This record gives sequence, structure tokens and C-alpha cells, in this order.
Amino acid sequence: MYAKCGLIKDALQLFDEMPQRNPVSWASILTAYNRSNLPSRALTTFSASFYRDRLQPDHFIFATLLNSCAALTTLRIGRQVHAQFALSPFSSDDIVKSSLVDMYAKCGSVDVARSVFDTISSKNSISLTAMISGYARSGRKSEAVELLRGMEEPNLFSWTALISGLIQSGDWINAFHLFIAMRRDGIEILDPFVLSSVIGASADLAALELGKQVHCLVVGLGFESSLYVGNSLVDMYAKCSDIIAAETAFNGIITKDVVSWTSIIVGLAQHGKAKEALSLYDDMVSTRLDPNEVTFVGLIYACSHVGLVDKGRDLFNSMAECYGLNPSLQHYTCLLDLYSRSGHLDEAENVLNTMPFDLDEAVWASILSACKRHGKTEMGTRIADRLMWLGPKDPSTFILLSNAYAGACMWENVAKVRSLMAAMDVKKEPGYSCVHLGTESPMFYAGEPFDHPMKDRMSVFLKDLDEEMRKRGYVPDTSFVLHDMGKKEKEDQLFWHSERVAVAYGLLKGVPGSVIRIVKNLRVCGDCHTVLKMICSIVGREIVVVAPGMVSLATISPAMRLFILTRPSFTFKDSTLLSTGRTSLIVDCWVGNTPLKNLFPELFALESDKTCSIGSRFLHSNSDGATWTWSWVNTIEAERLADKVEDLENLLKDVVLRNGVDKWYWEGDSNGEYTAIVEQNPDKNQSKQKRG
Repeated sequence: MYAKCGLIKDALQLFDEMPQRNPVSWASILTAYNRSNLPSRALTTFSASFYRDRLQPDHFIFATLLNSCAALTTLRIGRQVHAQFALSPFSSDDIVKSSLVDMYAKCGSVDVARSVFDTISSKNSISLTAMISGYARSGRKSEAVELLRGMEEPNLFSWTALISGLIQSGDWINAFHLFIAMRRDGIEILDPFVLSSVIGASADLAALELGKQVHCLVVGLGFESSLYVGNSLVDMYAKCSDIIAAETAFNGIITKDVVSWTSIIVGLAQHGKAKEALSLYDDMVSTRLDPNEVTFVGLIYACSHVGLVDKGRDLFNSMAECYGLNPSLQHYTCLLDLYSRSGHLDEAENVLNTMPFDLDEAVWASILSACKRHGKTEMGTRIADRLMWLGPKDPSTFILLSNAYAGACMWENVAKVRSLMAAMDVKKEPGYSCVHLGTESPMFYAGEPFDHPMKDRMSVFLKDLDEEMRKRGYVPDTSFVLHDMGKKEKEDQLFWHSERVAVAYGLLKGVPGSVIRIVKNLRVCGDCHTVLKMICSIVGREIVVVAPGMVSLATISPAMRLFILTRPSFTFKDSTLLSTGRTSLIVDCWVGNTPLKNLFPELFALESDKTCSIGSRFLHSNSDGATWTWSWVNTIEAERLADKVEDLENLLKDVVLRNGVDKWYWEGDSNGEYTAIVEQNPDKNQSKQKRG
């Protein structure tokens, strides 16, 4: 009773006061520990005291111990329990065997789990679900699905085991397909755990629209009050860069736990909202909730990105001093990032020499990059030597090493790095980027998309952007190209990096004004990071890029996010335009200071091609004015709005489109404002006009 009410201390006190304990009382207290998320206490209590009572474990105790081993994924102790079970009078018990299947599956020994599963005489939904989960977690989808389809009546829990297992193995797409199949099979969702899992998959895919659809399903099924679902929604929206929605979801959680607070703190930290993250930490502590390890990762990361060195150091020290938490490699990595970003490289080196962990190549490379950035040549040389000793594998590390040795005039070491690159035949994994556009998610590989039907449009668009960026001071950083080739060839390689092609496609095909969301399989190189920021400024759009690895040392999540929110705008006030231009008829400002979509919202909703150009709708002009053609998705509704159409045509009556090609470029002033300078038909009249 005490255990089921969450009063574990009272249950333990009563257990200790029992004059004579039997297997039933032992099974009860061990189960109480497991229910209180204290499986390690269950194992230590059993090993320390059970045999003092001169008892032998029965099938209930075996099953409970195996559940503890499964929760801790401790295979060694699980095998010991298995051995005792095999020698006990209960060795044929199917309930214990089901627990064995679950333990081995969660510990990654799927084939051993299957061998135990095959010995179960009467297989029930519990053992089947455990085996399905084991296969799914290991990425063995076909075997998991085969078991599920072989069940007489697959229930919600077996479906959940399959879907959540695939999600844990990283097979998010197939998990969603199976979730849809489950819905089509009419499985009633009575437990929200599967919803929490698919929301998590949306976060891992950085698929905001998909996550919103699942959120709608959550609302429809009435699981808004579920703590697990609420926490998943906060995490999903934060990882998909919609921090406002993440805060809304957080505020909607009635009783918040440490996961709720940590999810929003980490999300705010990732979005550069350090003050808000630290303020929420104070709020969490005031509720008498203790932070966990992940909370401190987010807090130190937040301090790193705003230069709060003392605050970050104090938070790191408070882990052990105030909360008894031992800093992990991840915390040391964040602390190193804090020091290196702020130029405290001597302190960073002290941490390197005293920390109880071995760093991986990525962390050493990031510190080397910081040394170069802050002019610490001598320290950079020491870090470079350490990296060489480790044996670098990442192509970008070789670039850092070569530059570090070159900066120290250690040309012999530069030659060693280059010869090592040649000997290892360093090749980068082919880069690809996927852009989410709602109804489609096309994937682009690095290199010119020769076979793509929009190749020419994307090429022209990227060249226009490149020309504008160079006017703003952009110089391609060819040091990110490893191949031995000329400068022009290196610039061409950078030009066709997959994220740039994906951005071009998204800007050309996406809904005007919408966020461009891109998922990339490789880290974004420094040159593309610069380019993406400049493109955001030029086109006035928000771009979110999700890629493996963070730009900094910190690794709060396996994703890097780029958030640029500047939104410059321009207006064509002249009514004379070119038919060959890319100006959108409805979306762009070209007649007055307001887009036509805002002047005529009902007509905008009826337009079949909302990004259509001016030239595609212009027929001709004469003494009576311009004549236009329209394409409505609902002609009956368009007839009802005939007066609106007439108003639109009257507004556009004086527009004249000439034959020829205008050129336009941006000219900035000291206030940071840009003006479009138009050269009208430069081959003929060489006239220039300003379009503000």
C-alpha cells in the first residue's frame, strides 16, 4: 500500500520492522524500489540482506530482479540471475522467461532473448511485446513486424513497442509509417506513450509540420494534460526552432517535473536566450525541484554563448557541491566551450590537463580552432601535436592542423599533414540536404543537380545571390575545400554545396514568407554558415538548418541550428516592370507599399499559383490599359468576388511591361537600409532609376 502510494520510505521502514520476512514481503519491497525508479537499490538490498533471512528466491523475486537489471541494462548481473533461475525449481516458469526476454532485449542481446523466447511454452502478449521491442530497438524491423503480424490480436502496447523501438534505433520514417498503419487498423489509443514517442521522432527529424499534426491528434484524443506528452511537445518545438510554441507548451503543463523545466531551459539556451534560461532555472529551484545532469548542460551552454564565464563556472562547481552530481564528459565539454569562446584558453588548458575523461577528435579540433581565433599560436601548436598523436579522421581536422602549423611557420609539420591526408586518401562522406516544404521533402546532394528539372532556375537564382553577396563583401573561403585544384574550381565546389541548393529550391518553391527548414547529414562548413546568414539578410527569410554536430564544442543535442531573423524589405513604386523579371505578382511589393495578397486576401486564397510572376499573368496593354489573365481554384467563388477582381484590374490598369532585360542591384546607406537600383534595359537606353 505504501509503495503504491509513492511512500517508499514508509514502506522500507515497515519492511525493516517485520519480525519475520518471507518471499512475498521481499518481492513487495523489491517491486516498490522498481516502481520508485530505484532499481539499483533493489539489487543492492537483495544482495546485502536476502540470504540472511535464510530464504530462496521464488519466481516473483526472479522476475522482479530481472526487471531491475533491465531498467539498469546491466547484462552481467542479469546473467547471474538467469543462472540462479536455471538451477531453481522455477526454471520452467514462463513469467520469469518473459522477464528474461525483456532484460536481454534491453541489454542489446537480441539473439539470446530470442533463444529464451523460443523456450516459452505459452507465449502471451507480454513476451511477444518484449521480443518485438528488442528487435525494433536493434533496427531489425522485418523480424519485429513479422512477430507483430503473427499475433492473434495486436494491441496498443505491442504496436507501441514496435514504433518506439524503431524510433530509438533511429528509423524514424518507418516508425511513422507504422504509426499510420496502426491508426488504419483501428487500434484505439488509450495510453499516450506512443504519442510521446512519435512527437520525439518529429523532433529528431526536425519536422515541425509533422509534429504539429501529431499535436493536433493529441488535442483530439484528449491527452493535452499528459505530462509525458507535454514534455515531448516542449522538446519537439524547441528542436524545430519554434521556441514560442515550446514556451506555450511548457506553460500549458499543469504539474511540471524536472524534465519539463530542463526541456525549456535547454531549448532557450540553444536559441541564444541565456537570460531567460537562467531565470527559469531560478524559478525551478524555487519550486524545490533539483536540476539533473541535462539541466546543467543547457545552463553552461547558455552561459557560453553570452560570455558569462563566472556564472558558468559557478554552475559547473555547484553540480557536485549542491546537488551531488558528478560532471560528465558532456559537462566538461561545455565548460571548455565556455572558456574557449571567451578567450580564457589558459583555464581551458588547465581543465584539459585535469579532467578525468579522454576527449574525442571533435573537441580537440574545436579548441584548436579557438586557439587560432584568439591568436594563441604556442598553445595551438601543443593542441595540434595532441591531435596528430590521436590520429585525425575528419577531413576538416586536417585543414585546421595544416593552418595551425602554417600559422606557426612549422612547414615541415604542414608537409606531414598533407602527406598523411594523401596516404589516408581522405574523402568526405557525400553531403546531402533535405528541404521540408510541407507536401514534399526533396533531397539534394552536393554538386550541380544536372538531372533536376529546376536546375537552370536554381543555378540562375544562386548566381544572383552570389553576385549580391560579393557586393556586400563576401569572399569564398576555399580553405574548406580539401581537393588539390585551382581557386575557381574550389569556389565552384562551395557554390554547389547541398544546403545552398536546398535553400534555393525552398525559396523558389516554398510558400512565400515561410520558414525554410533544411536537414543536413554533415556539419555546415564555415563558408556555408556565412553564406546562409547573408542569404537570410538578402531575401528577408528565416532559415533553419539542422545538421549533425554543433558549431561550438557544446553538444546539447545532435543538431546544429541556424536562426537568422533579419527581414529587410523593398518596394517597387514604379508601375512599369519587365516581363522577364522574377517579381511575384501577389507576394512582392511592387504597386504601392503593400503586397496584393494583403490588399486582396480573398483573391489570394483563390489563386492557384500564389508565387506566379507578373509576366505570367500579363496578356497585353493598349490605349484602354493592361489586360490580365487569372487562374482560380474555385471559379464559382471567383464570380461571387467579381467586384474584387474588378478593383484589382483597375489598380493594375496603368502597368506597362516592356520587352527587354533590366538589371537591379542593392545599394546600402549608413543607416543599414538598402535601396534597389534598377538599370532599365541597359543595352538600349542605359537609364537608371531608383526603386526604394
